[in-house]
Amino acid sequence: MNGTWLTLFAVGAATFAYRLSCIEFGSNLEASVLGNPRVKRLLRFVPPAAFAALVAPAIVVRDGALVTNPLDPRLLAALVALVCALATRSVLLTLTSGMLALHAVRFLLGG
Repeated sequence: MNGTWLTLFAVGAATFAYRLSCIEFGSNLEASVLGNPRVKRLLRFVPPAAFAALVAPAIVVRDGALVTNPLDPRLLAALVALVCALATRSVLLTLTSGMLALHAVRFLLGG
């Protein structure tokens, strides 16, 4: 057995243990913890925070450096998407407006 198979086995075992622990601990949480209004309020912020953590680096970092050009197409498109999100609170409209703005700005600025 070479190192590649050991690595694959170790990663598979770690993934299985992680998923099993989430299932096991998640099913054993008491209803009082999940029924707590503070916990429910905090859990509502998890999806937007995870989405922001995924999207923000793609917007503000280019080639490993922070984007400082205010006319960067991604920054302008993100601004349009932010305004749309605040105005409509619609995920579909926000994504659509952001993508349309990105393509429009790239077309207009040649970026």
